[in-house]
Amino acid sequence: MSKVKPTTIYKRLLLYFFIVVAVSLVLPLSLYTIYTQLSIYNVLENQVKEDLNNDVEAVTNIIDTYKTLIDNFCSNSSVVEILSEEEGGENLEEIIDSYFSHLNCQVTLLSDDPHDDGFILGNKSRNIHGQIITLSIIHPIKDSLGYLNVDIFSEEFSSLLDYTAIVKEKLLCDDTNFISLINPLSSGSFDVFSYRNNESYSTYDIAIPNSNLFLRGVYNLSEYRATFASSLYILFGSFLFGVLLSILFAILFSKSITNKMRTLNYSLQIVNKGTLDLRLDANTGIQEFDMLYQSFNLMTRQLTEMVALIKEEQQKLQDAEKKDLEMQLNPHFLFNTLNTVKALARLNGEDEIYTITLRLAKLLRHSLNNKSRYESISESIEIVQSYLMIQKIRFKDKLNYIIDVDESVLDILTPRLVLQPLVENSVLHGLEPKTSSGTVEIIIKEDGVNYITIEVRDDGIGFDSSRMKNMESLANTDHIGLYNVYRRLQLEYGDKSTFNISSFPNNGCIVKLRIPKEIKKR
Repeated sequence: MSKVKPTTIYKRLLLYFFIVVAVSLVLPLSLYTIYTQLSIYNVLENQVKEDLNNDVEAVTNIIDTYKTLIDNFCSNSSVVEILSEEEGGENLEEIIDSYFSHLNCQVTLLSDDPHDDGFILGNKSRNIHGQIITLSIIHPIKDSLGYLNVDIFSEEFSSLLDYTAIVKEKLLCDDTNFISLINPLSSGSFDVFSYRNNESYSTYDIAIPNSNLFLRGVYNLSEYRATFASSLYILFGSFLFGVLLSILFAILFSKSITNKMRTLNYSLQIVNKGTLDLRLDANTGIQEFDMLYQSFNLMTRQLTEMVALIKEEQQKLQDAEKKDLEMQLNPHFLFNTLNTVKALARLNGEDEIYTITLRLAKLLRHSLNNKSRYESISESIEIVQSYLMIQKIRFKDKLNYIIDVDESVLDILTPRLVLQPLVENSVLHGLEPKTSSGTVEIIIKEDGVNYITIEVRDDGIGFDSSRMKNMESLANTDHIGLYNVYRRLQLEYGDKSTFNISSFPNNGCIVKLRIPKEIKKR
């Protein structure tokens, strides 16, 4: 796994701030821009639609008026009768005038099939007076007597249109052609439509009822885009100013945080070099840093006290080592003395004195040989036997002892002086005050795969163990040896060991230990 390159908290704070600004400002600004643009276009389109709806209504009324007159004329019985007899042309003119003279149009009778009836857009066509034809309506006369062609002039439409600044051009269109209602000279097919490829313009179409025609409005977007762009520039300028101002505040804020972190870091470096009397002012105005500075001050105080304690302990240790060196001369003299006593006892046949001095020498040598913290079960049994032999000589038949040890546990190591204090407690506090004889029994065996049990029994005077609240209460009694063993086992094994005492007045005492087989003799 590759190691991530560390960075400073100052850079991280700035990075996180930029991310927050991007998410909280850039995204809403983008959405606002899109929404505003769409809203402007929707408002503009609605205005165009409203304008064109009024014009479509006007154009529809004109066309409906002409269609009604044309239908009535083509089904007029007088017209049919005149055309059937092919006479009375003057009367026909009068009838045409009565129908159409008040309108801006030109009426023509066609005898041949024009192959195209209905609505036909004008294509820059003019009459003899120069009037531009916008729309032609061709309708068959009753009984197939010919066709009526009505050419509607541009003035008919232009006088009724709403002229606004929004819609630049209004076109009357069919499927393929168009003619402008504002500028009738602008007409033709959509292939030559001047606004077709111009992105600055957009169109909106509304169909004219009961015809193949529709009205197309052309409106200019460039003006609104320019206005929108100006607003957008102002908005982005304000946004940029706000970002720059925010960056300035972010830098100041980040420095206010990182400066306090640098102060703490610098102080830790000073402490690391050995200066422990340094203290920080825990009044930064920021609760978290106040807590950090208070913790730093507490740490330096504790380190100062700890260093002083260590120095004191080191001084005590040096003093103890000096005393130990001074006292090493005494055991040599004592050993020499015991050897002299032992030799004299043998020469004089004093077997008991010889045994006591021999066993006492072993006990003394064991207590002075403290190079190792551990001893095997076999070594512990040997020391206990020496102790019991000395006590046996003292108490004679009043003291008996039984040692029952599994051979499989002889090489297992335990902390030093675990068994001997238990046996000494039984002899001194259980059997010595007893008027009759007594027995100490030592039982050591395996307990499962990972544990051994050490049990010391006696039938002495006992004591009421139920009065002990816990093992700590032994520290203030005559059984200080038991408490010493208990504490050392706790320090060595923790919860892996157990220490139980069962005793009642005049019923003896049982001390049972259970410790792990963690260490084997090598």
